[in-house]
Amino acid sequence: NDFMSKVTALVPCLNEEERIAKVLEALTNSKFIDSVVVVDDSSIDKSLEVIRKFPDVSVLPLAKNIGKGGAIRQGIKLVKTPITFLCDADLMGIRDSEIEKLVTPVVNGEVFLAVGIRDRGIVGQFLAKHFFPLISGERVIKTEILKKVLDSSESSGWGLEIYMNYYFRRHGWKIRKVDMKGVMDVFNPTKRGLSYWLRRLITFWSIYLKIGIYDLKRV
Repeated sequence: NDFMSKVTALVPCLNEEERIAKVLEALTNSKFIDSVVVVDDSSIDKSLEVIRKFPDVSVLPLAKNIGKGGAIRQGIKLVKTPITFLCDADLMGIRDSEIEKLVTPVVNGEVFLAVGIRDRGIVGQFLAKHFFPLISGERVIKTEILKKVLDSSESSGWGLEIYMNYYFRRHGWKIRKVDMKGVMDVFNPTKRGLSYWLRRLITFWSIYLKIGIYDLKRV
């Protein structure tokens, strides 16, 4: 199996007790994932209890909340494979066929990064793929490149995906966008409240302005 000993799923988690079990079931049962690491970013719900029900999952509980980028920066220390699958903990409908589509082009050496576009319907999918900024959290990337991306302070907090796009653009590397049929998430204002979502939006735009407005163009 070309995938064995090559791909680790790295899942940052914050208060996802209702959703993370389904994600971990899909990842631990996948033919295309060799190991799974979850970084619990100091959840205050029962996420940690749910994660620990999966004996094959390595879990890194953080005593202090440090944000998504920081959590991944800690989790990457546990990754021993040449390829990392970054996967959000709130996905719904993830299954092996979609994991395969994401992982295969990186394992085969076609690209260094594949990004999953969640199912938004026909119009939403087209806009997300061709016009909207690429901020999806489902990313399969060469581990050595991810470590270099994480070395930048711009990749902390919510800025990881934006800075990663910029890093690849700067190096002239192609990003493969992959439609993830039937894979969805919970709209942020519904899950964490409007103020949280607005702060995240402001963070995105401030990072865009820092790294150059040209990165607003589609990758």
